[in-house]
Amino acid sequence: MEAMNKKTARRCLSIFLSFTFCLALSCPLVLAVDSHAVTASAGHDFRVTHLRIYFTNNKPEMTVRRTEPLAAFVEVGLTGYGLLQGYWEVDGRRISTVNQHVVQGPSVIVETPGQPAVPTFDPGTHHLRLVLTSPPGVPAPQATYFVTAEELVHFGLVYPENSAEIAYAATVFTWEPIASAVFYRCEFYKKEGGRTISSADVKKPEYKLPAEILKRSFAPARDYYWRVKAFDANRKLVGESPVFKFTYEAQKGGKGAR
Repeated sequence: MEAMNKKTARRCLSIFLSFTFCLALSCPLVLAVDSHAVTASAGHDFRVTHLRIYFTNNKPEMTVRRTEPLAAFVEVGLTGYGLLQGYWEVDGRRISTVNQHVVQGPSVIVETPGQPAVPTFDPGTHHLRLVLTSPPGVPAPQATYFVTAEELVHFGLVYPENSAEIAYAATVFTWEPIASAVFYRCEFYKKEGGRTISSADVKKPEYKLPAEILKRSFAPARDYYWRVKAFDANRKLVGESPVFKFTYEAQKGGKGAR
């Protein structure tokens, strides 16, 4: 009973101090936020259930040019609610902190900040991690990116042309070949510069989008973007295409919105 009274007193004291602070700032709404934080810290089951780190290509590895912007994401599965805290680090050096209130699950996405950005100045292989300090004891997921200092070969996309409207069907995407490429990676996005919604590695300068992926990841009467990257035998990026936009036609009698 005495232990319970002490626990209750600690909660009441925290709520009272938060209430007094808010009165001074004329912001009584903060009390509700502080109340959640006190409840979580007082023993609510705030745990991480899973972690997944990835770049805009939806994979934990990526090749970029020197000084090219790079963003990474971690999907954090959670139970309970509380303050998610930690920091991003590259090659063991802290680059930014993470402080994110979690009020409901089952997962949240933590993204690297625009400033300070993930460093891409030094050529070579680099390791990026999200280290969580609250909740504690969570293994840090790691992603790897390679910065190339060499000039990339630029090649063109052939079909569909930029801003083309095409039939909602299994489409064959084609592009110009380059001599140094051992395989190509065809990537698709819902918005330019966004995360990859689908990608495929092929040896020839063409890719036929399978019908099952078309139905799962694409919709009629919507805009999409695509581009192709070329890699050598060491899986090093050696070339890339521009980004093209295309639109799937609306189906007759069907519904779709851009």
